[in-house]
Amino acid sequence: TNLTSADTYTLTTNVSAANTCFNITASHIILDCLGYNISYGSGGTGVGIIAGPSLINVTIKNCVVVKSGNTGSDNYGIKFTSVSNSTILNNTIITNGTSGNYGIFTTSSGNNTIGGNTVYSAGTSNVYNTLLEYGSNTLFENNTLLARGTSSTYGLYLSQTALNKIYRNTINTSLAIGTTNLGIYVSSSSKNLIDHNT
Repeated sequence: TNLTSADTYTLTTNVSAANTCFNITASHIILDCLGYNISYGSGGTGVGIIAGPSLINVTIKNCVVVKSGNTGSDNYGIKFTSVSNSTILNNTIITNGTSGNYGIFTTSSGNNTIGGNTVYSAGTSNVYNTLLEYGSNTLFENNTLLARGTSSTYGLYLSQTALNKIYRNTINTSLAIGTTNLGIYVSSSSKNLIDHNT
C-alpha cells in the first residue's frame, strides 16, 4: 500500500503482503496501527514499512510489524531513507530470515525520535536489530532490543553517524551463537552520547 498524501492513517484490521506492506512517499504522515499487525515478506524478502526519500514529519506508532517466516535475506521491519524530524514510537517489530535482517534501519536521516519500541531480530548472519547510518541527532531511548543470529549479531549499530543520544535502552544479544555478538557497536562515528543502557 502506497501512502502518498499528508494525512493520518489508522488501521482497523491486520494487514499482510508478500513483499512490502506500506510505502510512505509523502511528508506529514501519521501511521497509527492501533496495535494491529503488519505481516510482510511472506514471499521471502520484504519490508514492513518504508519511508522516503526526502521526507519530514513522519510518525509510525503502535504497530506490530512481523516478518512472515524465516526465509529470504535483507528484510526490514521499519526503514527510513532520508527522513528527518520524524518519530518511530511504541512499536513491536519481529524480523527473521537468512542474512541481512534489520528491525529498524535509518540511513541519511536525522533529528528523529525512536522510543518505546520492542524489537526482536533473528537470522543466520548479519543480524542488525537497529542500524543508524549516515545521519545525526537521533534520540534513541527506552527501547528493548533482542538480537539472535548465528554470526555477526548486533543490538544497536552506529555507522558514520554523530550527535545521537542513546539513553535507557535494554539490549540483549546473549542468545546469539557464533562470533561477533555485540550489544552496541560504533563505527566511524563521533560525539554520540551513550548512557544508562543495559
